[in-house]
Amino acid sequence: MSGPHVEVERHYYSVPHALIGKTVDVRLTASTIEILLHGQRVAAHLRSELRASFTTIAGHRPERHQAVVDLSHEKLLARAEAIGPATAGVLRAQVHARKHPEYALRACLGILRLAQDFSAVQLEAACVRALQLKSTSARAVRALLNAPAPAQTERALDSDMSLSLPTHANVRGPSYYH
Repeated sequence: MSGPHVEVERHYYSVPHALIGKTVDVRLTASTIEILLHGQRVAAHLRSELRASFTTIAGHRPERHQAVVDLSHEKLLARAEAIGPATAGVLRAQVHARKHPEYALRACLGILRLAQDFSAVQLEAACVRALQLKSTSARAVRALLNAPAPAQTERALDSDMSLSLPTHANVRGPSYYH
């Protein structure tokens, strides 16, 4: 979450950061939420039906906070670029998948942390696959790291099958299918 928000029907709407600690009034219409301070409107949002979600206006954030968010993204992207272009691509996908980029910081950190549990080469390979599959969440990348690559799986199955299949009348073998 970035900056102060007010809760209305289990959805959180931003207010200017200067209002932290102040008591505000909320006016509801069928389509909007208005936040008032001493009868003056200080914020307005379209009403949202999403629960436990946030609607944030960028101008409500303190400038220094936005600068920290931008700097953090730059640093994380630089770390990802050092691992490889696919890893950086996954981090960019995290940022672009969210309405507010600061919500992606945690997911980006989680993906980069995988380089500690696995090698940078393994992480980059998993990120290549994640981008191909268009499944770039931290959970998906971890699952790809834990699962063998499809080509390796097929080769392993082929070599295991040729070694472990018994020869008897019930086994047709590859010649049957030609």
